[in-house]
Amino acid sequence: MIQTYPFKVYSLERNYSKNLLKPIIKELKNEKSPVISPGRYYLPLFIGTTNCNFRCKYCYAYQGSYGDIPFNMDKRIIKNSIDFITKKMKTLVKKSEKKEIELGAVFFGGEALLNFEGVKYLTEKIKQAVDYLNKLGKIKFKPLVIINTNGSLFFGKILEFVKENKDILELVVSFDGLHHDKYRLSAQNKPTSDRVIEGIMKIKNIGAKFTIGCCEPPEEIENVDHNIKYITQLFGKNTEINLAFIRGAIHSVKTKTRYPGILESQYTNNSLRIFGEKVATLIKKGYIIFTKRFFNRIKEGGYLWRCPAALYEFCVYTNGNIYPCHNFISDEFKLGNIFETTLDLFTNKKIINKFLKRSVNKISCKNCVFQTVCLSSFDCPSHSYYDLGDFNRVDERTCIAAKIIMEALFERFLDEKVMNEKYENY
Repeated sequence: MIQTYPFKVYSLERNYSKNLLKPIIKELKNEKSPVISPGRYYLPLFIGTTNCNFRCKYCYAYQGSYGDIPFNMDKRIIKNSIDFITKKMKTLVKKSEKKEIELGAVFFGGEALLNFEGVKYLTEKIKQAVDYLNKLGKIKFKPLVIINTNGSLFFGKILEFVKENKDILELVVSFDGLHHDKYRLSAQNKPTSDRVIEGIMKIKNIGAKFTIGCCEPPEEIENVDHNIKYITQLFGKNTEINLAFIRGAIHSVKTKTRYPGILESQYTNNSLRIFGEKVATLIKKGYIIFTKRFFNRIKEGGYLWRCPAALYEFCVYTNGNIYPCHNFISDEFKLGNIFETTLDLFTNKKIINKFLKRSVNKISCKNCVFQTVCLSSFDCPSHSYYDLGDFNRVDERTCIAAKIIMEALFERFLDEKVMNEKYENY
């Protein structure tokens, strides 16, 4: 079982009611932690294609290509990957105390839906794996397929597929709201917001689960409140939104092509403080910004390791090579290839130890009350490594916004707990 630290709600500086905090502390200490431990991999992320029909100005992977010739993943790679995690999950059937476990995968790009055949095949393989595992023991496995998409291809067979599989799909759609057309252009250098809005409305109308991924470049970040209100006016106040900062290119891109993006070094302490305060205000007003992800981390008791990459999640590239995540695609971080007959990702100690050492009690924010539940949006080792020059460094500027936002999220958690003791909405 993965090691966790119970969320240290008792050390919050704010004067929250002890009558609320004590039962939360007790419950979190008894809450079953995730059953996945280092070396027992699940939730692979597939770079299913390096094709993309957009030319986003700040793309860290250079038009989704990672500096390579556009290419779709072979179905054999998907099959071997799902077989690999299925074998890992078999060991949990008799050991786990959890009654329900998600068995899933993420399909990424490029634009993931440009490899629609790959998406369909992955979905079927996940379903088959779940059916097989559910016959082995008392644990119920649930299928999950997460598709990261720019939202421009929801029509015809693709939309019908989403409708048929909406119970097991989660769609993460990139939409930047008011400044979308400034940064996210088509391959023909045309605005794309109308197509994306139309696509999101289609999946919303058929009842598909979706989250908006919204990038906030330095020039836009202080107007985040106007942008969130615009997005929710389009799709409803209950729309889940996760915000992201612009990060630098990965090494495989920098060595092969010119990175066109905007580095995070252009964010300032003042702009991040304004951003944090505005987002926190919206969260307190009921907007769903980071909320579900944060609540889930609290319910699970927090994580000892700040990043699951290489430890119990991994990325499969279009050629079958395996890396810690989509931000570490380079020879330096290669863990193996999915076609290896005796594949064991954990044998590459040089890489694994980098992530093991990045535990919450060994980095600069070890005394922060939110250390075990901090979201990757605020602290990511790829940003530390590529943009700050130190794998274990935490960006103090990001922390300015993170602490303000997570305090608001925790206040929201307390309110939700009082109203709904079983977190049925989350």
